[in-house]
Amino acid sequence: MKGIRIETTVLDPNRLASFMVGETLVMPCLGLPAYDADILNYYERDYAVFVRKRTNPTGIPFEGNTLTVQESVTEYCKKAAGSLGLKAIHDMDLMTNSRGETVILEVNPRPSGSIATSMVSGFPIIDWAVGGLFYQF
Repeated sequence: MKGIRIETTVLDPNRLASFMVGETLVMPCLGLPAYDADILNYYERDYAVFVRKRTNPTGIPFEGNTLTVQESVTEYCKKAAGSLGLKAIHDMDLMTNSRGETVILEVNPRPSGSIATSMVSGFPIIDWAVGGLFYQF
């Protein structure tokens, strides 16, 4: 089955084994709200986090996002970035689990494609990152 992607939602844990054929990835079902976050490490002490709520979580076609202040999401991203020892700019994609908790879907070693939202909102994160190379914050 190489190259074939099959998604199945299993609501009854007792039936899970019947769906597992060959190599199987099992993960919780994640839902909305969904967020993107750009994380910038500065002075190796702290992180600047810019959280955007996705307008249409699948992104096809991209319909935009909204810069938002979600303190719980911001603190979660800072804690995760610190635990992972992230340096420079990284992108985190986050979704919500069945208990309403925000969880990381993935961490990318680059800015997000929607970093422009932060920049046009008055947060020159790229300038800050370049300035950080020369310790000019």
